[in-house]
Amino acid sequence: MDLQSSINSYGKVLAEADKARIAEEAKELELRKNDIYSATAQKQMIEKLQADYKDARSKYKARAYALFDEIAGEIERRHADVNLNDPRLLTALKVIEVSGKDNWELHDSIIRQFHGDQPALQVLKAAYDKAGIPTGIEKHIYDYEDKLRAAQTALERAFTGVEKHTFYGAAVLMREIARYEGCDLDVEGLFPTGKVDEIAKLMGLSPDWNA
Repeated sequence: MDLQSSINSYGKVLAEADKARIAEEAKELELRKNDIYSATAQKQMIEKLQADYKDARSKYKARAYALFDEIAGEIERRHADVNLNDPRLLTALKVIEVSGKDNWELHDSIIRQFHGDQPALQVLKAAYDKAGIPTGIEKHIYDYEDKLRAAQTALERAFTGVEKHTFYGAAVLMREIARYEGCDLDVEGLFPTGKVDEIAKLMGLSPDWNA
């Protein structure tokens, strides 16, 4: 599976886990509101619901963690491979050597051609620094280890509910990484009410707070 496919699958798993969470919370709220014939029966029904959700959540968690490891491994491999014999990169380096500092369009074009190729961008940055040519190349480069750590922490907290972190928030962090790598993640498509639900969750409101 290529990086884009792995990222897409990761996003889908987070979205499915979020849907399961919302459904579980809504059903529990309904059970607590219903006039069930006995408190004991109500308690047993809620415990059964929570156990079922815990089992489903474990499956989503295992899949999400496996995909995250797959994504992280591919990104690490990408960052370790620098093809210094790439004709495009060699040509770009020669152009940088002979070009003027004020040719902004040329330099911007070169940088955009290598967007997502982090090793090549690092080489280009070194060439620009050596030539004393200021560019905006820094915004295309990121600390992948730091970003992956943050994304992994968000993933762990989303599944454990620590500090009310959300699956939407974990997906947003993965989208940021994806874009640096020349990929993307349709977070809005996967979480149609993502921001609204996240704000509600952070405020401690129930799933039907705006019904």
